[in-house]
Amino acid sequence: MHKKLTLTFDNGPHPQGTPLVLKTLAEYRLLANFFPIGEKISAPGGEALVKSVKEAGHRVGIHTLTHSLPLGLGAPGFARHEIIEGQARLGQYGESPPLFRPYAGKGLLGPHVLNQEAVEVLQQQGFSLVLWNSVPRDWELPTDAWVARALDDLANNNWTVMVLHDARPEAMEHLGHFIEQAVLMDVEITQQLPDWVMPIQGGLRCHPFSSLIAPAVQ
Repeated sequence: MHKKLTLTFDNGPHPQGTPLVLKTLAEYRLLANFFPIGEKISAPGGEALVKSVKEAGHRVGIHTLTHSLPLGLGAPGFARHEIIEGQARLGQYGESPPLFRPYAGKGLLGPHVLNQEAVEVLQQQGFSLVLWNSVPRDWELPTDAWVARALDDLANNNWTVMVLHDARPEAMEHLGHFIEQAVLMDVEITQQLPDWVMPIQGGLRCHPFSSLIAPAVQ
């Protein structure tokens, strides 16, 4: 079976990092998936950066409004606001159905990621929930150390959905090297998101994900 890699980029837009990632992807003729933060889209220059991502052919979802707290840890109303207002900031640059990537905190999946309110909003608003199976920690020093961890994930997975961060330009200086190494491993790099990484698709539950939902507060 041919190994596959889907690249995703969280936490943008970033004035240096996003253009760098776009330039690198264009050089290798690759398409990816971007999940910017709502408040950063509204910051000066943010919308123009998201527009450039979209115009380059990349898929764009939302990665919460503020990226301040996993939704499963928030007070009532928090999850709804983070999802709906985040998507409103993305506006015309979003997909149909819209894509939502939750904030987990260092990429660790668990019952802090969502709560029942978040699930209900995602279903009511017709979102697809996009998860992952690789977080090579590109925020850690030295800035090139993530490449070896990412290559290990490629070796261990048939299909890797990788979380990188265009908000980390120092780390993204090494994106081209990583892509070249992945190609040498005969890994197919695709924009496609595999079915299993989206437990909610277009508002419909498709796969179990109860382990990501915080228990209801009594």
